[in-house]
Amino acid sequence: LAEFEANPEAGYSWDQVKSHLNDGSWRTV
Repeated sequence: LAEFEANPEAGYSWDQVKSHLNDGSWRTV
């Protein structure tokens, strides 16, 4: 997730990212 750390506002909300990570499958919406 280095990309998010470098650019947290890349168009994704952290809540949304966490939801995907918690879901077990990280995929671009």
